[in-house]
Amino acid sequence: MSQQIFRYSEAFKMQVVQELESGALSTVAEARRRYGIRGQATVQSWLRKYGKNHLRNKVIKVQTPNDRDQVQALKKRIKELEKSLADTQVSSVLKFVLSDCL
Repeated sequence: MSQQIFRYSEAFKMQVVQELESGALSTVAEARRRYGIRGQATVQSWLRKYGKNHLRNKVIKVQTPNDRDQVQALKKRIKELEKSLADTQVSSVLKFVLSDCL
């Protein structure tokens, strides 16, 4: 027995995704039931391809080369300052300990 293959239009796919993202449909299962979509991963693939909600958890940074260089320089400076602070703290503790011993 041959399997039927269903083809959905781009407009239909985008409509289902829009309804899911707007809250008109609460779950993918509800969308599948309402529209008779048989494939288990079909709607999820449409969400990945056409949806916008998948971008919410991602941080997108746009940096110029100058910004990137400046960030690297600042990170380097922070490391230098942290090392200097640690050295100062160690020296301070050593002075305190040595003064206590004398």
